[in-house]
Amino acid sequence: MPRVTFTSAEHALTQLLHIRDGYDRAEDVVGWAQVALAEGQDSESLRILAGLGPNPNAFEANEHFERALDELGIERGSGEDRRARYVRLLCDGIVKRTLEPVAALTELVEECDVDSGGWWELYDAATLCTETARLLYPSIVEAGLETAIRDQARAWLSAGSTK
Repeated sequence: MPRVTFTSAEHALTQLLHIRDGYDRAEDVVGWAQVALAEGQDSESLRILAGLGPNPNAFEANEHFERALDELGIERGSGEDRRARYVRLLCDGIVKRTLEPVAALTELVEECDVDSGGWWELYDAATLCTETARLLYPSIVEAGLETAIRDQARAWLSAGSTK
């Protein structure tokens, strides 16, 4: 389960679609439906999905989730498109300070498998003890980890990167 949670239906849907393949956390799709209804979206399947309760049947929830996406005209996109949208969403949340930087960084590295642009160095610095990080990544520690993560996310968005 991702460590980053979003408060809007759009953010939650982007997250759900990114991790959709093999995803079976029915309570998360029910939660998305409840937020989407509260934000004014509406369809028959969305209402059914939102009403499934706290321990929904995964098959039933996934069936209504797929129907709700169709009824609402929501494009799923290819796996790479979904991944790219999710990376942009995480970076945007870091830059706008709506997401906790270290949690979003962990999500970028572990769930999105970003493999370039300094993400791994930041992740390494975040997971090492302070003294070791100071030795291996003095510029990151000196700038401050959260500041370095925000700067990296800002550069990532400016470059339009997806890897």
